[in-house]
Amino acid sequence: MKPKKRFRTYSAVLMTVWRKGKSPSASLKISQPAGMACLYLPKIDWNALGAIGTLLAVVVALFQEPFRRWRNAPKLDIRWRHRDSDICRSVVANLPRIATNVRILVHNGGRKAAQHVDLLVTDLYRRQTDGSYELVDGFIPTPLQWTHSDQGYCEHLPPGQRLCDLGVFEGDDLLGGGHDRFTFRTQIQPTSEYNILHDGVFAVRIVASALNCKPATELITISVGPHIIVTPYPVPFSISVATRDVVKQIARSEQAQPRLAIPER
Repeated sequence: MKPKKRFRTYSAVLMTVWRKGKSPSASLKISQPAGMACLYLPKIDWNALGAIGTLLAVVVALFQEPFRRWRNAPKLDIRWRHRDSDICRSVVANLPRIATNVRILVHNGGRKAAQHVDLLVTDLYRRQTDGSYELVDGFIPTPLQWTHSDQGYCEHLPPGQRLCDLGVFEGDDLLGGGHDRFTFRTQIQPTSEYNILHDGVFAVRIVASALNCKPATELITISVGPHIIVTPYPVPFSISVATRDVVKQIARSEQAQPRLAIPER
């Protein structure tokens, strides 16, 4: 049968079925020539489609708002850059002095502003002679001051970045002065001076937290006193992001610390 005649035959059958109100599939089975596939028109289950649509609407209503909050939430990140620090030289009692102001960059990579952002120095570790790090007792987690501000928190941090004062290094601009120290720029200056570091290598954990996002953590190493020889004179101060080896050593030291036993009642 030629294609044109076959199309005309199918059209005639469908028109006849439509006029008489019979089942199309039954009529097509009878009128099809031998050896040709039958055409079936399946019945649509509107109840099933309605149930699926209702289920999809419920899923969208339940998860749309949490997904939107997660997608637009603030994302804090702590960074240290050498260019954010500045060196000041002066003369005190006929002795040359040097001061290095160190700052930390807090970056918000989200779509919304972070509310009430705090930058805290939480844990302080000191490197021992065997290369391990030991937690310094008596160091209290304290918030830092934001740059060009006297507040210990940032009420509104929009997407972008802002600097926070980590501390200042003060020392003699001569070899062997013996007065090198690093002071954290904490919101409260404690009388016990636990925020002052003298000669040694330290690792400090800094945590940025806000009311409407997850906290961010960074581990930074601070070396106070002559320790690096890159010129004829040792470098009295250096700071950098902790390496993987330092992070692993601190993790091992935290696991090795004895846990306090809770007495049974």
